[in-house]
Formats: sequence, C-alpha cells, structure tokens
Amino acid sequence: SDIAAPMVAAGGGHTVALKKDGTVWTWGNNGVGQLGDGTSVTKAYPVQVFAGEENDSSTGYLNNIIQISAGSNYVMALKKDGTVFTWGQNIYGQLGNGSSVNSMLPVQVKSTDGNSFLTDVVQISAGYVHSMALKKDGTVWTWGNNTNGQLGNNSTENSSSPVQVKSADGNRYLTNIIEISAGSGHNMALSKDGTVFTWGSNAYGQLGNGSSVNSILPVQVKSADGNSFLTDIVQISAGYVHSMALKKDGTVLAWGRND
Repeated sequence: SDIAAPMVAAGGGHTVALKKDGTVWTWGNNGVGQLGDGTSVTKAYPVQVFAGEENDSSTGYLNNIIQISAGSNYVMALKKDGTVFTWGQNIYGQLGNGSSVNSMLPVQVKSTDGNSFLTDVVQISAGYVHSMALKKDGTVWTWGNNTNGQLGNNSTENSSSPVQVKSADGNRYLTNIIEISAGSGHNMALSKDGTVFTWGSNAYGQLGNGSSVNSILPVQVKSADGNSFLTDIVQISAGYVHSMALKKDGTVLAWGRND
C-alpha cells in the first residue's frame, strides 16, 4: 500500500524528504518559499509541504507524491497521476507555471500552451535553475533558465512553461529516452538503445562530445577514444559541471570538470 519509495533531495541550502505515504517534508533555507509551507521563514526542523491553491487535496497537504528533486532554491514533485508540482524561486520560470513569480506553495506545471497541465510524466530532474521532465512516451520536456541552451529547444530564451527537447538535427524531437538527469547548466538523457545525449553548458567538456562549446541541441556522447559513440549505458547522473555513466558491465565513465 506504500505510494512511494522514501528519498531525500538536497537543494542549495534546503533539504527535501519524501515519505512512503506520499507526503513531502522540507527544512533549511526558506527565503524564497522553497520549503513550500506557505512562509519564507527558515526552519531548522522538518515541516510538511502544503497543498497548493490548485490542488483540491482534502488534507491540506501535498500528497500522492512518488518522486522529488531539488534545484538551487526550488523543488519539483511528481505525483502518482503523472502531474508535476513545483515551489520556491521562479525568476527564470523554473516552476513551469507560466509566470516568473516565486511561490511559497506548490503550483502545478502547465502544458506548453499554458491552457492545461503537463501530464504523463514518469521522471523529474531539477537543475540549478532549470527543470526537466521525462514523459512515458520517451519524450523530454524542459523549462526555466536557457542561457546556455539547457532547454535543448534550439534557442537560448528562458521559458516559464515546458518546451519539448528537439532531436540532434533540430528537425524532430528527442525520443526513446528512458532516464534523465540535470546538472547545473547541462542535461543528460539515456536512450533505450544504451546511448547518451547531452545539451547545454559545455565549458568543462561536460557534454562529452569532444568539445567545450555549449550546445542548444542534444549531442551524442562519444566513446573514450572519441572515434565512435558511448554505448551499453544503463544509468546516468549529471553533477554540477561533470557527468557520469554506468555501463552494463559494471564499469563507470566520467567526463567534464576534474579539478
């Protein structure tokens, strides 16, 4: 009968915990409402995240959450029904609700056109000030800061509502993705075939494509010798400005900043 597997996400100065009953608890810095308790008062003890104004929860608290992810000063939460709620800082549109106003209570992430809500989401990942969502059809959606092309939609304009990540050639959309991970300004996506795509910031080579040039479209991660592409990957994880991948043979590969 458990709704979720317990997990904890660490933000810039706040911590988020998901209980197995699907409730969310936060503590730490709260200057922009990132604790989701309707205040901006820092807490040295866990407080329960309230339901937002758009949530008709009879308990008054956010519930049925199955996954959480913390950005620098904001939080993402995925509900069992495939919808996404966010709260905290929103100056780059990272809450995905079509505005740039901070929120001390959860708001629901909207659809691209802003007329409905994002649905069918199976995984979320918060970057520093941008957000990612993976839909069950294998497509990837992003919103928030786009200074370095981290939204992957062939532009550098911020977006306060989700945009769909394009394919490497920019003519179609990225598909067949089974896992996502957001770094500070770059993103990783694992394809069903075991290959990896990255986009966004690349000053330290964190995109793994043999260059240090930012990319506003996905690029495919190369093999260690640079002559082919990385294959047989089963898990990915983006650090602040470095990237990691686990191969099915149990070996680990890393690239990007190494100081």
